[in-house]
Amino acid sequence: MKPMTRWAMAAVLGLALGAAAMTAPTAMAQTGKSDAKKDQPTTAATDVKPVLIIFRNGNEVRGELISESATIVKVRVEIAGMKAETEYSKADILEIKHLPASTDPAPAKTEEKKPEAVKETRPATGSNAQAGEGPRVYVLDMRGEFGRDVSITPMQEVYEDIKVQQPDVLVMRFDHEFTHQGEDKMDIEHDQGAFDQMDTARKIADLLYQKMSTDSSIPKKPRMVSWINKAMGSAAFLPFAAKDIYFTSEGLLGGIGYADTLFAGRGDAVVREKQISLRLARAFGFAEQGGHDKKIMAAMCRADYVLSVSFKNGTPEFLDRMPESADEILLTDDGKDDRRDAIQDIIRGRGNDVLTLNAEMAFRLGLSKGTADTLDDLMDRMGLPRNYQVVKGAATEILKSWSRQVAQAEENFTRLLQQYLDVEVRQPAGYRERTEARGRRKSLLKQMKPLLARYAESINPQRIRAYPENFIQRIDLLITELDAQQQADKDRR
Repeated sequence: MKPMTRWAMAAVLGLALGAAAMTAPTAMAQTGKSDAKKDQPTTAATDVKPVLIIFRNGNEVRGELISESATIVKVRVEIAGMKAETEYSKADILEIKHLPASTDPAPAKTEEKKPEAVKETRPATGSNAQAGEGPRVYVLDMRGEFGRDVSITPMQEVYEDIKVQQPDVLVMRFDHEFTHQGEDKMDIEHDQGAFDQMDTARKIADLLYQKMSTDSSIPKKPRMVSWINKAMGSAAFLPFAAKDIYFTSEGLLGGIGYADTLFAGRGDAVVREKQISLRLARAFGFAEQGGHDKKIMAAMCRADYVLSVSFKNGTPEFLDRMPESADEILLTDDGKDDRRDAIQDIIRGRGNDVLTLNAEMAFRLGLSKGTADTLDDLMDRMGLPRNYQVVKGAATEILKSWSRQVAQAEENFTRLLQQYLDVEVRQPAGYRERTEARGRRKSLLKQMKPLLARYAESINPQRIRAYPENFIQRIDLLITELDAQQQADKDRR
């Protein structure tokens, strides 16, 4: 993140209200594994006791209590059919409920010792999972420009690779450049073209959620997790589809904004509002799929939507109005008249027409379940054991290969287009010269067409030199026009 925008976003989200108002986990809760190891248990469980641990971020873990100190709880949990010991900081825990003892026979002592042998095992990133080890984790690392470097065609290949790997957990890590059609944007800006790429997000969500949930070749459905470093502009829709969302400490989500001005000055007001409502309904669909409050999505999409929040008893309560008391925080105003964000406020990060979330506020609002800067941290926040295994999937290479192919297709299209524009018939010219020119142009158009058939979803017209407006959409029409001109010329002979 750019240094200026880091404090700018903090100002936008009201973080200057003071650390005392925050209910996020303490520093030790986020990073304190080494401190936890130093802490010696004050009590140890002589008999294994089943417990339910309820975390402050809403997660729950069932396991067997091994020991407990003033700051640390050690539990044996079962993930993906394997039992392993893990430790949790009490700063992360809201409540520990002791459950009735199981009537099942106690496990043999030899079984209890098995997790000890692998409890401290840490897999190397990209290592292949071995049968009988910890939960299998597939990391889908999505980078670059959403809709170009990450698009539906390569994601279909990624889906097939996920089927081969059969992971227990699918981590979708979002780290997208804030760009639209090759134009870089600052983190405080908003992408007016975000809604144009929403269909790409919808198709990917359908693939990874709806199709996977009914695919009989994936008998055990993986736990889906969105892990956000940067999901700005059109990339901001897809993370909502996951029930579990986590941020990095530098994480940003948003940059959509101003759906209410998409059709300004065009057509009837009633028709404009219907078009806006249609797009918002599709956006809300992502939030509903992941079980998140759609008011957060509305505040990200519309500048005319007013949203405040209060944190009574640490639980966020959303209010569709301006704040009316000191314990209420304004997230977005209606952006009208004197409340419209001035350019100097936007630059300084004080704008509040539309919502962009960082890790701190996303956690406070209940959208994020925690903050994790490494995969180890993420697994801990999720309550997974330490002997997880990262499967060596092909997703990274699939997406990189697609990006290279798209860039090459744009170069080839540029070359063919320039050759097409260079074709001319110099006077005086007869029927044969005109026929040859039309044939050359038609041949070049036919060479461009398969490039579009394969890469149209990702090709950026702005990257194509000498690009006439709407040329890509007109290729079939141009071929038809050349055929008609040739027939008319032939008839005149």
